[in-house]
Formats: sequence, structure tokens, C-alpha cells
Amino acid sequence: MNLSELANLLISLLALTNPIGNLPLFLEITEQESVIGRRRIAVVSGISAFITLALAYWLGLPALAVFGISLEAFALGAGVIVLLYGLAMVRAPQALLPYQGGEPGAIQRRSPAVVPLAIPLLVGPGAIAVVLLHRYDHRTLQHGLSATLVILIAAALITLTLFFADRLNRRIGPAGMSALSRILGMLVMAIGFMAITTALKYLWPALAA
Repeated sequence: MNLSELANLLISLLALTNPIGNLPLFLEITEQESVIGRRRIAVVSGISAFITLALAYWLGLPALAVFGISLEAFALGAGVIVLLYGLAMVRAPQALLPYQGGEPGAIQRRSPAVVPLAIPLLVGPGAIAVVLLHRYDHRTLQHGLSATLVILIAAALITLTLFFADRLNRRIGPAGMSALSRILGMLVMAIGFMAITTALKYLWPALAA
């Protein structure tokens, strides 16, 4: 078990879920909620994010096999998704926010904890692609359990961030959140590039020579 690889998974998940950068939308969606109600939504969103990522980690590759999708092809496609997601974070983080120009009232009438907060705001295609890529490279049971623990830690940090959304919003401010989102976007782009190059080496071994 390589601790640096598990640390990389944790950093990747935090960068892609981007709970700090998503605080403004979380506060907007839950603006009609009391403090207790907002914190309850934060907990449910964190739990939902963990369940979604854990299911993707353990069941994603078998699902690909059922549809006859090669792991190499998926790794390449996932790398492209992560790269584009990082590019969007760098250029315009607000473009990643769902329900732009939508009807906030309609969202608030439903419970926003799972949709749109957990999915797709926190756990989008980029985060799912990262856990599948990690599972693709490390398929032992021991590493799988360690990776699941990392996913749990990431979900706990996401929950804590949303739980104290009001305080963090006052301390960091909109400008700080925007800057952080762009810095994380650059990290996500690097992760995408690495995934693409690794997949290309699997598809065309001559490139590794």
C-alpha cells in the first residue's frame, strides 16, 4: 500500500468536489433554512457523497465490463473528463454550478441535500472518474479498503466544510473562494493529464518506450 497514492486520491477528491468553492451555491440553495436545517442538509449531503463515491469505486469497473467497455478506453475518457473539468474550474468556476438561471424556489421545495448538492454539485463526473481510475490501477482488497477509508475522510471534510458554511463564507469571502477554485482547477488539470498519458501507454505500449 502506497500512502502517497492514497494521499493523492484524497487531494484529488477534495479538489474535484471543491466544497469551499461550492459554498456560495450551498448558501444560496439553503438560504430559507434555519441554521439547524442547513446543518442537517450538510450532513445528508456528505453521507450521500460518500455512498455515491464508494459505490462508484466498488461497482464502477464491473458495470463497465457488463457494457463491454475496455478499461483502457474508459481510463482515457475519464482522463479527458477530469482535464476538461479542471479547465472549467480555472476559466469559469461558476460554469460548473448546476441550475444556472433556474428557479431556486423549485429547488428549495425539494430536499436539496442529495440533488443538486451531493449530485452533481459535489460528486460530478470528475470525482467519479477519479475513483474509477484509482480502482483501475489498484485492485487488491487491502488497497480497496484503504481507498474507501480515504473516500470516507474526504466526505467527512466535505461535511464539516458545509456544516460551518456561514463562518467560512465570512472569513474567506467571494474573492478568496474564486481564487481557491482556480488553484484547485490547475491541480485537477494535472491529474487529468497524468490519467491520459497513463491510458495512452496502456493502449499503445510503444509510447512507453
